[in-house]
Formats: sequence, structure tokens, C-alpha cells
Amino acid sequence: MTTCLVLYHPTITSLTKIMMVRTMFQNERYRVEVVNQHTLYVYLVNVQLADVWQAVIEFESVQIWALYGLGDCESRALACAKRQLGERLATGEDVFQSYKKMR
Repeated sequence: MTTCLVLYHPTITSLTKIMMVRTMFQNERYRVEVVNQHTLYVYLVNVQLADVWQAVIEFESVQIWALYGLGDCESRALACAKRQLGERLATGEDVFQSYKKMR
């Protein structure tokens, strides 16, 4: 099974998020795709779902959007994660406003 994590934050760079991913999944097989300065996709192969959920909790606890999708290949996992992203954006939640409230 392949998992895709979509990570987004308007002020935390993708490089910083990559360093966090390396720490969380240091013993796992993964691939990172940088979408832009604020967004990246992380593809994980055969990682326990509990480990994915833990990573999502850790990212969200520091106000980094972390959405995930599961699939039998990267493209299906990404499509599932993008659906979650679309649903979250549809709620009108403004991640930058959340960030400002946190400060």
C-alpha cells in the first residue's frame, strides 16, 4: 500500500518540512515531491497506518496542514489526498489565520 501525505504551510518552507519528514520516517522508504515553496507531497510505501496518523498529528500540532491518502499506487494515493485537501479548503478554513491566532 502507498500513502501520500500532502503538507502545506504558508510560512514554513518545504525544506523545513522535508527535514521533519526525514526525522519521522528515517527507517522507512519514502519519496518527496516539492510542489512549491509551501507545499510538498510525501509518498510512503508499506508504512503502518498508525505511523501515518502519528505524523499527521505531529504536523497538525504545529499548524502544518497534513492530509493523507491511501492507494495501491502513488497516483491513487495522491488523488485521495487531494480530495481531502479539497474538502478542507471547501470549509473555508484559512491556515494563515490559524497561524496568526497561534502566535
